[in-house]
Amino acid sequence: KLGIRPFSYGMEVEQVFQDGSVFPAAVLDISDDVLIQKFMSGIANMAAFSRELGIPTEAGLPHAFGNAFRNIAALVADIDFTFKEVEEVK
Repeated sequence: KLGIRPFSYGMEVEQVFQDGSVFPAAVLDISDDVLIQKFMSGIANMAAFSRELGIPTEAGLPHAFGNAFRNIAALVADIDFTFKEVEEVK
């Protein structure tokens, strides 16, 4: 009797204001590829930073194991002891 029906209301972004500059709304359109690339870059930076500080993190584990293998290979290179993984390096 009141004539009230379900409705929807929304706003559309036309301009973006940041630090005194105005940009078109298209700057908010980010593809999944760009987002993944930025995320992986952040992970790499975190791994490098934590390794520099000497704090072990999950992101830095592959680098830690690689460095450990290089150290072992350097030690084994001067002695008669060898194993399968180091034979390619010798």
